[in-house]
Amino acid sequence: MILTLGLFATGVGTFLTHRPDPNWYNYVEGQGVQPFGVPSEGWAAWHGLFADAAFMLVLFGSAWFVYKVSFYVVRFAAAALVVVLLGHVTGSIIRFNVVKLQGKAFEDAGAGYWQLLSGELEYIVTARFEMTAAVTQLWVIAHMLTLPVLVVGALVSLRQVGRSDPLRSAVSGADRSGG
Repeated sequence: MILTLGLFATGVGTFLTHRPDPNWYNYVEGQGVQPFGVPSEGWAAWHGLFADAAFMLVLFGSAWFVYKVSFYVVRFAAAALVVVLLGHVTGSIIRFNVVKLQGKAFEDAGAGYWQLLSGELEYIVTARFEMTAAVTQLWVIAHMLTLPVLVVGALVSLRQVGRSDPLRSAVSGADRSGG
């Protein structure tokens, strides 16, 4: 629960406050990549820390759950690993160095990821490549969906395991055959 709240809070903080790197304001479209910008700091650094912790929790928690609780591979355990990995990948892909809004200079872009979802976005530049508006928006939405997908998936998975647990049925005296 703390990890989920931490990811959510630091994600919102990063979403609202991430700023372009002024060292990239001289970027020329199509020139290729420049040296890496400054490392993550503030909200983004904390968000990365919580994301790493979430990955480790899902990795080892899923293994423990499969080995000690369900005794079979729960589809969600495997899917959760994939979703968390995708969250890491999408998070690193969308970390922009500069944002190009239509008809504006790099310096005119504001803070936060909200501007990437606006109709004014032309492209962003990351440490690795340029991304068009449509591609950027898809990656941002995919990243924002990882936490809700994991939470809903975990709740559904826990309900399914609880219903199909033969030990719990035997202890509670429930007979599923109806007789």
